[in-house]
Amino acid sequence: MDLDISTLIIMLAIAIFCSAFLVSLVHRLRFSVQGTLFWAYGCFMAACALILTAFRGIPPDFITLVVANTVIVYGYSIIWSGTRIFLQRSSLLKITLTTPLVISPFLFWYSEVSPSLKIRTLLVFTMIIIFSTAIAYELLKTSKETNGIAQRFTGYVYAANALFLLIFYILIVSSTSYPEFYLNLGGFAIGLYLWSFVFVFGFTFGMIMMISEKLEGKLKRAETDLRFEKQNLQKTLSEVKTLRGFLPICASCKKIRDDKGYWNQIEGYIQKHSEAQFSHGMCPECSYELYGKEDWYIEMKNEEKQKK
Repeated sequence: MDLDISTLIIMLAIAIFCSAFLVSLVHRLRFSVQGTLFWAYGCFMAACALILTAFRGIPPDFITLVVANTVIVYGYSIIWSGTRIFLQRSSLLKITLTTPLVISPFLFWYSEVSPSLKIRTLLVFTMIIIFSTAIAYELLKTSKETNGIAQRFTGYVYAANALFLLIFYILIVSSTSYPEFYLNLGGFAIGLYLWSFVFVFGFTFGMIMMISEKLEGKLKRAETDLRFEKQNLQKTLSEVKTLRGFLPICASCKKIRDDKGYWNQIEGYIQKHSEAQFSHGMCPECSYELYGKEDWYIEMKNEEKQKK
């Protein structure tokens, strides 16, 4: 079978479908990490758009030229928002949601009103370069703070994608026969598709490793917190004083003999060997024994009886 553009596009779409499936599978198997499903959705949309492009001539041109290219750019914008969410930054979904509204009128104009394959390609490449650069910037900037190897690798993959597309962008601008240069699968055009496969495998591997790296970081932080709580608990337990065993106490004065043979007041001994504190008062029996013959005491008791 001859290798044509449609075949390459379908193969690329299948690779991106696999990427979306793997990312969503890792998301389900290794707990939920915010932002990862955005990556899967973005890849899925880009793959669907490529399938539409591959079958150009069967659906209406509006679907394969305007809708498909808009969805490809929209997929990149979703991946960018997912990356920001993954990095615990604001998603800026307003930009993501307005991206199709910005690019689709231009794609419509250069597809239906004033058809130009060159300008359509430049529009799509411009948006992809912008989002690839933004994703690379977010990942590389925060990788310095987190020291994430997988995050840095993925950032370099997106930076390489932006650079490669920028070179191809310059070649398109300088080309005087762009459609033939592209459609006849020249050497650089084939290189573009080969790079696309490398890019898909690269960012898929990087995203999966970023998920694992983040989960490992969460596990290490949880272990550190657990160790800290354990140390606090041990410290608290070491400060708790508990009285155990038999206490030698005087049957008359109620003093307690300590280990050195000294006799201590019961409240002093308990305070020294526990966390208990004493506040002194007097029970009715003792107060009567001490003050029962005093006039003021008798008068006080009579008043209490009258109140009752």
